Amino acid sequence: MKIGNIVGAPKPISGSVLHRMYAMETAQGKYAIKALNPQIMLRPVAMQNYINSELISDGL
Repeated sequence: MKIGNIVGAPKPISGSVLHRMYAMETAQGKYAIKALNPQIMLRPVAMQNYINSELISDGL
């Protein structure tokens, strides 16, 4: 993903009900990484629902 080498271990954080979130620091900065729940992502409409959700939360 070209975000730099990981510094330290990822730390679980809250912020997502259906997926897992982690705080991660790399040589290039600090990031929140969302690990999508594979069971949910198997649903046929899951990816489009996720995309729509991100667009709405970004105000686009």
